[in-house]
Amino acid sequence: MFLTDDELTELTGYKSAAGFARWLDARGWRYERNRAGRVIVLRSYAARMMGDGEPRQMEPRFGAIGG
Repeated sequence: MFLTDDELTELTGYKSAAGFARWLDARGWRYERNRAGRVIVLRSYAARMMGDGEPRQMEPRFGAIGG
């Protein structure tokens, strides 16, 4: 259901919750922290973020057109 600390280490290259959070924040990933401060990432979310599953829909940025 959730990535393990070993999986988060493999993903991020960090071994601490602070490192996990820094890497995830820099890439815009969503996560939670439990009461003990552990970083919680859903396994299914990680799979989607890594390109496994349905392609993400891109929303048009009409403001970039100008005007």
